Amino acid sequence: MCDTVQINGYFITYKKIGRGAKKAVLLHGWGASKSWWLPMAEGLAETHTCYIPDLLGFWESTKPTKREAFHIEHQANIVANLIRQFDLEPVYLIGHSMGGMIGVTLAHHYPDLVDRLAVFNLVVTGRCGSFF
Repeated sequence: MCDTVQINGYFITYKKIGRGAKKAVLLHGWGASKSWWLPMAEGLAETHTCYIPDLLGFWESTKPTKREAFHIEHQANIVANLIRQFDLEPVYLIGHSMGGMIGVTLAHHYPDLVDRLAVFNLVVTGRCGSFF
């Protein structure tokens, strides 16, 4: 079962898995969804509580009409506010592909929210802030 939270006027769908003391936020890549992370979250469930959002514009979350909503800095702000809204800071932040870019941006702008950062298959477009 998934839950929904309102952040910055958008509805963000997420799944919470685990009951461990450490808090983790897992960010999917372009074209993926929170489902991509389920095996990882289940493996972390004893030691971590994992929050896995569908990023803004993906799957069950709000689909904005303005391109600016898809910019990496905007996405990082949404995730930062999710972390704050659930009082999770500091978190273990894990990102794949576009989610990794969001993670790096979030850690740079909001270092107090991140305890550890892990990214893989990071996308480098040469255009900071946007995939378009």
